[in-house]
Amino acid sequence: MSTVDDRREEREHEPGPVGRVVGRLTAREQALVLAAAPLAFAVGVWLGTFMVPTEALAVPTESVGRQGLAPAYYPVTLSHLFVGVGVPLFGLYAANSRLRAAWNQPDGKE
Repeated sequence: MSTVDDRREEREHEPGPVGRVVGRLTAREQALVLAAAPLAFAVGVWLGTFMVPTEALAVPTESVGRQGLAPAYYPVTLSHLFVGVGVPLFGLYAANSRLRAAWNQPDGKE
């Protein structure tokens, strides 16, 4: 019966599928993924916004006093600014941190 418990403990400590893939990557490859994934996400958000047809953006307007009319809906919000600038900057910071951590390891292992 102890062998069943031993096997269960071994399975609990095995890395999952993502852990096995990440474990095979070098520090440089991990840093490239950390830099490219947020950038690809930000580009995808902006491309998705620009792919919306102009007819769909013909939104109702509301009057703003004597200044005239203003759109009632803005397709580009403040979250687009965060995704377009903040997420890629965070990815670059994480990639830089990963490379520095690998570079500063005394035993030379990644």
